[in-house]
Amino acid sequence: VSAADDKDAANVVAKNLVAQLKLRADLGWNVVAPDQLLNFVTSSKLDDEFNMFFGDFSASGTMRQDFINVLRSKLKADAVFVGTITAYGQTKASGPFKVFGQGKENLVGLEMGLYRTTDGRRIWWGKDLIAAQRAEDLPHAAEAIGEVFARFVGRRAY
Repeated sequence: VSAADDKDAANVVAKNLVAQLKLRADLGWNVVAPDQLLNFVTSSKLDDEFNMFFGDFSASGTMRQDFINVLRSKLKADAVFVGTITAYGQTKASGPFKVFGQGKENLVGLEMGLYRTTDGRRIWWGKDLIAAQRAEDLPHAAEAIGEVFARFVGRRAY
């Protein structure tokens, strides 16, 4: 997957996830979309702090308390979603997605955690992978994965 494809995938998945979370009025959350967060980071001149936060999280999976303290104080955020797109596009099929006679599958995969801003502790985690019939169906698969995450966020594991 190219860097441009990766960015497009992130935008599609984030847009659908945010839209689905906003439909969950029962959660009582005010959801800040990634583009709104990035606008806040830029306008507040927090680019370096954000890059360090994201780099540290990507490398070690730990939250930088200094950055989430800013989110808590300036955005009044109680929690932060951080996720990774594990698949988007045509990938080599394996496991339950491997079909006889086909070596490739169109997949959308996502892994996300919800972290408290008071202490950086992960309070929810989820991971899913959805197959699409064709590459053109990937945005629909991204919408479906957004629905799954929005439906199950906050629930205990089975």
